[in-house]
Formats: sequence, C-alpha cells, structure tokens
Amino acid sequence: MVEFAGATGKIIQLLYYPPYHSKYNPIERGWEIWEQHWDGAQRVDTATMLAWAKSMIWRGSHPMVKLSRRLYQKGVSLK
Repeated sequence: MVEFAGATGKIIQLLYYPPYHSKYNPIERGWEIWEQHWDGAQRVDTATMLAWAKSMIWRGSHPMVKLSRRLYQKGVSLK
C-alpha cells in the first residue's frame, strides 16, 4: 500500500477492525469455516448434520462433535 500510494501520489487512509470485532473471535471464525464447509449441502436429518460437522477440518484437525439433547430452561438470562 505504501508503494502504491507513493507511485500514484494518492492519499490512502487505512481502517482497522476494533479489537472486539467478530473477525478476532474464535467462535465466530469457527462458524464461518463451518458455513463454508456446508456450502449449501442439504441438512435432511440429524445423522447427516453430524456427519458433515465431523468431516470439517480446521488447521489439520476434525472437530469433536456430539449431539446434545439437553433441554435448557426458558426465561433465564445472564446478568
């Protein structure tokens, strides 16, 4: 960018992501990779979804995938 600005005589203003941006959140990055991995695949049943989730690879590793049927209490919020 510095070379380009010098060669063209253009003023370039750089913008930075704030430190709390989702780009830096490992959970959000994981969701992004998972969404790219799905790439429009049909999620017809639980077995298919689990198989797809297990087949994902990030940094050379497959995720640990487990189906949870736990029911969470409604109306509870963190304060």
